Amino acid sequence: MTLAELTSYLYCSHYGIDVKQETVDYIANWTSNGQKFNELPSGVKGQILTHVGSATKTLTNSTDKLLEKEQEKLGQIVKENFLDTPEHSQWYVQKEKMEQEVTDNETNGTNFKTELTALRKIEKSMTIDTVRNLDDAFNKTQCWTADGNYSKLTDNLQNEIEKNQEKSKLLDDKEVQTSKPHVATVNSSLTNEKAKEIAIQKSEQELDR
Repeated sequence: MTLAELTSYLYCSHYGIDVKQETVDYIANWTSNGQKFNELPSGVKGQILTHVGSATKTLTNSTDKLLEKEQEKLGQIVKENFLDTPEHSQWYVQKEKMEQEVTDNETNGTNFKTELTALRKIEKSMTIDTVRNLDDAFNKTQCWTADGNYSKLTDNLQNEIEKNQEKSKLLDDKEVQTSKPHVATVNSSLTNEKAKEIAIQKSEQELDR
């Protein structure tokens, strides 16, 4: 049992899971605070530690391979859904902000309403099916817990989404800039038309005299 507990401790530590106190208490109980282990011959102690190290390595290698495959799947989901267009990246980032408000139990707060409004604004130009597909893909990239949720994406994937989102902002800025000259041209055209009308009216008045 002590071998299994030591292996479990090292395995959990490898993935940043703190079970130190539980392990210490358990092993202390089984070994009479280490006395039984100290009484073992040196060769047996070495065999125990070697076995624990070997078992831990086998388990972590196996788990690392599974995690790698999972990340590949997540990467494919991101590529197909959130990196295909800057707008979809923008949707992901905004959706995450809104879900964070839900996680913080602020569904009735001003922040939640603001983030939800921003999300709906992005969705205006999308079809219902597109939003449904994005929502489904988003849920696959999240790990839901009793305390809320957190993203399963790596920092690299998160950065790619945010960089792609910036392209959407640049496109929006260009649209605003290109629309301004158009407005100016329209206003100029209206002014010219008004000037022509005034000139014609003056000419007619001169002829009447």
